[in-house]
Amino acid sequence: MIFTRTQQQAIAHRDGPCLVLAVPGAGKTTILLERLRQLEASGVPVETIASITFSRQQAMDMKNRYTAENGNNRAVFSTIHAFCYRILREYAAEKHIRMELLEASNTYNKYRIVDALYRQRFHRPMPEDEQNDFFRLDSFMKNTLQSAEQAKKKTAIRFSRFETLQKAYQQFKSEHHLIDFDDMLWRTLQLLDQEEHIRKRWQQKYRYYQVD
Repeated sequence: MIFTRTQQQAIAHRDGPCLVLAVPGAGKTTILLERLRQLEASGVPVETIASITFSRQQAMDMKNRYTAENGNNRAVFSTIHAFCYRILREYAAEKHIRMELLEASNTYNKYRIVDALYRQRFHRPMPEDEQNDFFRLDSFMKNTLQSAEQAKKKTAIRFSRFETLQKAYQQFKSEHHLIDFDDMLWRTLQLLDQEEHIRKRWQQKYRYYQVD
């Protein structure tokens, strides 16, 4: 395959951050896989390079492409959520803390939890539009690391009861050792920021991190 000069620069990049910004279909994933191939060819153990993407399908496609082209199935491909969940689970096991993913629970359902908390506080069923607004705001707030007030302004959602309900929802999850899908990223960020030994462990585990 023939690469442009700019693509070759990205492929040859080694240490330190590098951002490749291009339109969809420009070949960013191909560049990442070629960089991975060249790192492996230069002697870097492929299992010390983590390639992270957003969707499970994309992670599988990348792994299949790399295995087919290079015959190596030890390369590490993961979604960002699965990668963060792995960090959280290892930490929980180390500290003997129970932790369960709410979306995978056979006991709890996050919509029923929020509805029950709403009924306890406001003495009526939670309207469907308010439930949708609640989870939109909660997700936006966590994924952008913003306050509830900032999230409201950015999304233009007017939900006066959000702060009270969100606090109760977080407390319920904490008391029952639950995390939901949106907790994975910001909880991992907090952990890496606050626990130096955990941060160093994952810095040493992988020499290179690639994010597609």
